[in-house]
Amino acid sequence: MRGNPEELLVKSKGKILETAESRVSFEIKKELLAVLAGLATRVVADREVLERIISEIEAMGENYVFDRFFNRGREAGLREGMEKGREEEAREAILRVLRRRFGVSGAEVSRRLAAISSRSDLEALIEDAATAATPDEFLRRIPS
Repeated sequence: MRGNPEELLVKSKGKILETAESRVSFEIKKELLAVLAGLATRVVADREVLERIISEIEAMGENYVFDRFFNRGREAGLREGMEKGREEEAREAILRVLRRRFGVSGAEVSRRLAAISSRSDLEALIEDAATAATPDEFLRRIPS
């Protein structure tokens, strides 16, 4: 099919919905529409058209394809959020150790720690904060 992607999306949606239930069940139509919408996100520039199609599909009830994508996205978001939380906890632990040992709580240390996104590097720095003889020695251990 050639032509305007938005028009093709609307026509394809219509063809799927117009197909007799004796040929294609309602459940299969929902799945086909979900796949169509997923593919359309690659070529349809008009987000309003996409949103309208997606809303229509969601109104049809549960949808295996949508549910899989939603759950996969949610799980990825949870994992990412947990990892970011662990990184932030490690940064806070470093700052607590430095405050307790040296009375240091400078913005420079916080800024440099914020630039580190590896949890293993941050965890190693917790140990460095606990064993460094001076604040300057600790600062030298932070990667630039």
